[in-house]
Amino acid sequence: MERVLFGKYRLCRELGNGRSGTVYLAYHVELEEYRAVKVVPKSLADYDTFRKEALFLKTLRHPGIPIVYDVEEDTGYSYLIEEYLEGESLYAW
Repeated sequence: MERVLFGKYRLCRELGNGRSGTVYLAYHVELEEYRAVKVVPKSLADYDTFRKEALFLKTLRHPGIPIVYDVEEDTGYSYLIEEYLEGESLYAW
């Protein structure tokens, strides 16, 4: 999977998917760091709601909650760019 989003996030592999979208492990080519990128089809999400959720998540500070770095969009999808936290997902618990 060699797809680059917004000229800087190289998608490496799928981490998981659910009702609202798919999460990928991505490599930020300029900062040389991994990120989690949640990809939500615009047909499934209202962009204003998606953006409000991202802004709310941005205010939370806890070692188990990833930092929100960015929100992007294109014609078909909305993207939430977050800190990549290694380990099991909450669903595994």
